[in-house]
This record gives sequence, C-alpha cells and structure tokens, in this order.
Amino acid sequence: MPISIHRLSLGAWLVVLLLFVGACSEPARPRANVLLITVDTLRADRLGCYGYERDTSPNLDAFAKECALFERSYSMAPFTAPSHASLFTGLHTSSHGVYYWGHKVDPGAPTLAERFAKAGWRTGAFYNHPSVESCDLQRGFQHTEARYYEPAADSIDALLGWIDGGAGQPFATWLHLWDVHRPYGWRDWNELPAEFRSKVQRREMSFAYEEERYGSPTELAVGRGEQFYNVPQSRQRQPIAFAGNKRVLDERDWQFVADRYDGGVRYADAALGRLFAELERRGLWENTVIVITSDHGETLLERDPCWFTHDPFLYEEALRVPLLVRVPGGAGMRIPDLARGIDVLPTLLEHADLPGADLQGRSLMPLLRGESLPPALLWAQTQTHSAKESARRTKPGEPWLEQRECVSDGRFKIVIDYEKLAVEKSTGVALYDLQADPGERKNIAHTPEGLPHIQRLMRAGDEFRASQRSNSRKGTLSEEQRRLLDSLGY
Repeated sequence: MPISIHRLSLGAWLVVLLLFVGACSEPARPRANVLLITVDTLRADRLGCYGYERDTSPNLDAFAKECALFERSYSMAPFTAPSHASLFTGLHTSSHGVYYWGHKVDPGAPTLAERFAKAGWRTGAFYNHPSVESCDLQRGFQHTEARYYEPAADSIDALLGWIDGGAGQPFATWLHLWDVHRPYGWRDWNELPAEFRSKVQRREMSFAYEEERYGSPTELAVGRGEQFYNVPQSRQRQPIAFAGNKRVLDERDWQFVADRYDGGVRYADAALGRLFAELERRGLWENTVIVITSDHGETLLERDPCWFTHDPFLYEEALRVPLLVRVPGGAGMRIPDLARGIDVLPTLLEHADLPGADLQGRSLMPLLRGESLPPALLWAQTQTHSAKESARRTKPGEPWLEQRECVSDGRFKIVIDYEKLAVEKSTGVALYDLQADPGERKNIAHTPEGLPHIQRLMRAGDEFRASQRSNSRKGTLSEEQRRLLDSLGY
C-alpha cells in the first residue's frame, strides 16, 4: 500500500533529500548537434570505402571507419528536387508532393528544419543548387545561404562562420555541395590543387564543350553544353562545332568526362576533410551527429547510349548513393540492410529523442545499436516535362514523359516504364537480379526464374500505390528559373 509522506522517519527524509540533490547535481547530457551533408550527384561506387580503386575519397574513407556505412543505400528519385524533399520530410514523393521542379513541399509535412527548430535547435542551410527555392526545400531553416555553383570551400567557410556565431546553442544544419554535378571539375584545369590534378587523366586536346564550372545565375555558363552530356545513339555521330572546327566525339571524350567526374569527387572529399578538422578544432566533433549522403548518382559509361546524366533512369548508378552515419560514441561498422532516403530523418529524430511517428521512413538507429530490423522495400520514381531521351517537351495538361517506377528489395528490382507499357506490355517491365547481374544488363522478367520475384514485387508496388495519396502542389516557375533549368538539362 502507498506510504504517506507524513509517516516517513527523519532518516528516510534525509535519504530522499540526498537522492534529490544528487539527481539535480548531475549535469544533463548536452543535446547533440546535427549536420546533414548532401554531395549532389555522388554515386556510392566512386568512393574508396565502397570499393572504388581510384583514390578519390581519402577523407571520407577515413571517416567511414568510425561510423556506420550502409552498403545498400538508395535515393528516392534520380534528381534533386524529390529526393531532397524525401530526405527532409521522411515521406515518399506522393506524400510530400514534389514530383518536379516548381512543385512545393506540402505545408502539412513538417521538415527536418521545422522539427529541430521547434525543439530548440538553431537551424541553418548552406546550399549550392540554383533551384532549391523553386520547391521550398529551404523551408523552415532559420538561416540560409545560397552560393550557386560556388566551390565547396566557400559554403564550408560560411557554415563555420555561422556555427561560430551560435553562442554554444545546439545546431541542426544542412550543407549541400555542387562540386560533383556536371559539368565536372573547376573552370580551368590549372585552378585545381596539384594533388587533385594528379588523380585524374588530363587530355592534351581540348574537350568539345565550354567548361566554365561556376558562374552567376545571371550569366549562366553551366549546362551550356548539355548536348555533349546527354548523347544517345541518335546524336553520338553528329559532328560537334568547337573552336571553329567540327569533329565527332569518341570514346576518349567519354573517358575524359568520367575522369572529370572523379576529379569533382576528389575535390569535394578534400573540402569535407577540412570541415572535419575544423569541427574537431572547435571541440564539436564528439557531440555532432554527421550524416553524409547524396540526392542521386550519375550514369557515366554504363549505358550503351553514352549518357552523362541521372534523371531519366532508375538504374543502380543513378539511385545507389553513399550513406555514412556517425553518432557520438559510435564505432565503425558496415551494414548490409537496405536503407533509403526517407529513413534519414527518422534516424536523426530518434537519436535526438524527438517524435517521428508520422513518417513513412523508419529509423536506422536499431541497426547502429547492433539490433535487427524487418526487411524493407525501396519504391523510387522519376518523371519529367522535358525528356532527355527524345528532347520532347510536354504541353499543359499532357501526361509525364519518361515516367518510370521501381520496386526493389535490394536483391531483385523491377522497373516499370509507363510509356513503353502503354505501347507494348512485354517491354514495359524489366526485372533485374542485382546479385547475379549488378550492371542490370539482363532482363529476366519473362524467364521462369524471374516469375515469382516479379509477381511478388509487382504486388508490393500495387499495394504501395493503393496506400498513397497524390499530393502535387504545383508552383509557378519564373522565366529566370525556366532558363536556368533548361541550361541544366531539366
């Protein structure tokens, strides 16, 4: 039965008082800072910690040794707008509503910035992509700095300055780097640091596009050579005018572009290495949760039409991204479980003891603690108003172009191409065994061994679509934003 406080002896009261004083004197554990880093267009397999043979990522490789590396991590879409919206909301595209540029994040979907700001964190965003605002991806951040096309070093300097002005308040911030996005590399080869230049192959002949790596939004040079990046077979043999001459691009050009991509990875890695050192010098390293990932990958030399792009496709090179999660006190581990962009926010919220029951992703914290989670499925999609494969454009009221969906359990993956499906059902669905065929060259959708897997994944896709509500909040793009997106190939 309960004991009345009026009947406690003097000795019992002293014990209670000592316990109370002891509890009050124990300092509260400081809330951890949160740093989410997205390196635009960074595919997982171009990092040493994911098995790449080139020395593109010495700092990230060292970082991976003290964090959780997810071996099978995927973005939710192969381009920036919907994939970042999923990272920030923990929701699928059909729930946050950002299908394409100009669509706004659903106001009813709280973002990472809004959740942490409401709980008392100081929030800031430092990004380089020129179209973030068209989708309200910066919504909820108390401080924002947009440095379009500028190198990583500038954004990192701005971030560190903002951190220094915070008077010790815990921060939750997003750092976005553009350096790996096409066109790859700096304005001029000679501007690259010597140790960076030595890691890629230099071509003595000029490459057939204007390679101004960074430019102002009003004098846009990035993307001016879009036709040299997206080179389907119909355009591969067309002579290209450059410096008063015409010639046909060849395999040396393709390799040169891929080398330049690696150079961008090497530069971003060096910049992140400096950021890590500065956080440690400021005494912030041990109390900061750091997540490094990407919004999507990039097709380089994998496809027969020589593409240097991402958004038309749902192949592994466009969807599989790095995911490195470092929590204070954590140790290095490699996790084979499937991880998705929608799982990042729930993970951060659980670590911060903040609610996240309304999310469609799941926290990965149990895996970081050595526990297990039930198998998950990836559901990703892409669609556009401006098709890369055919240069077609939609008119108001017309359906999407290049609309594709995929469902994957990490081993088997189906890809549904809705345009092909409408013409001939047999070519509209592909099934790949990612273990036996990691390059996705053999469609086994119509084979006896593929039948049970395609039935299972198609059923899962049907169940998923039935559970989702369509929520596309279309906005209006300004003429400047339209020109900018055209120049970037969107």
